[in-house]
Amino acid sequence: MKKLILVPVFMLCGFAAAADFAPPMFGGHRNQIAINVGQGTDATWLLPLPGRRAWFAMYEFRYSQPNSFFRLPGRQNLNIAYIHGWRDDDNWAWTDVTVPLFYWSQDAVLYSTRNWYHGGGMGVGMQLQENDRIGTKLIFAFKLFSGYRLSDTWNMELFMQHFSNGSTSDANYSYNFFGVGFVRNF
Repeated sequence: MKKLILVPVFMLCGFAAAADFAPPMFGGHRNQIAINVGQGTDATWLLPLPGRRAWFAMYEFRYSQPNSFFRLPGRQNLNIAYIHGWRDDDNWAWTDVTVPLFYWSQDAVLYSTRNWYHGGGMGVGMQLQENDRIGTKLIFAFKLFSGYRLSDTWNMELFMQHFSNGSTSDANYSYNFFGVGFVRNF
């Protein structure tokens, strides 16, 4: 229950201060869209191992604006994700986890150089239907990312994404992904 309370408290702090500067991932711009593609891993831990490939993937569209998070440069995001299971195996019916997700998230950059930036983020939202993998419609998101500014308007990011229900249900096998994002600043 403590996890359930702390995530919204931390996330609301992201609204507190709009950044007077463009964080390193925005390149002087005030808006950002991204297409993220991730390969699923069959792990239930917050930081999964990339070697346990699963038969599901994530396709995500993200719209972001710059802000600050406890004086760290950041971005607030609206995310629409689609988790697609395409094959079943002896361990899991992966086709049963095909579901759209809608969530809001807050990212913060923990370290950056001229072109590189590294950070993490948290989010809260919902999936459109319950399934045996998550067990509730309520989802919490955790993300680690590393990005590189290719130009003033284009970035590329590598990420690790985790979705779970925050232990609000007995079924909590989570969705975990490693992937790549293509980002456009405007």
